[in-house]
Amino acid sequence: MELMLEKTKDMACTDLTCDREMQAFYRQFGMTESYGMMIRRYENRK
Repeated sequence: MELMLEKTKDMACTDLTCDREMQAFYRQFGMTESYGMMIRRYENRK
């Protein structure tokens, strides 16, 4: 986690998707709760 934060420190946003049970773990690194949606269209992969 610390390596990921170091490598992305110059990026304005870093998003991570996790189960609710893991939110407390990521909170200790300064991350805040967020809710999102997604769609995967694997048939469009090239």
